Amino acid sequence: MKLIKRLTAVTCALALLAGPALAAEKTCCEKAAAEGKECTHKCCVTAHKEGKSCEKCNKNKEDLKKDDKKKTARGRFTLILKKLPDGWKIVHDHTSAEEMK
Repeated sequence: MKLIKRLTAVTCALALLAGPALAAEKTCCEKAAAEGKECTHKCCVTAHKEGKSCEKCNKNKEDLKKDDKKKTARGRFTLILKKLPDGWKIVHDHTSAEEMK
């Protein structure tokens, strides 16, 4: 039983370590964009001229996704909680957004 638990723990640890490494592989178009260039693969150039994504290099159409910086909402909030027989519940929620600059 201890052996099974150890093998399970090791397998989970390896999966957690290998996951980001496998997901980190970038497409040719993403690599070119990171360097501030256009992708020069023939299949990508042809597809981009037609306003499409190269199915061979960009199965998830990463080359057509915009790289806009995400804005984070900021502000204050207030929650009013009430203890009920089945636990604490939020009975009122107020949020005030901070003005975006």
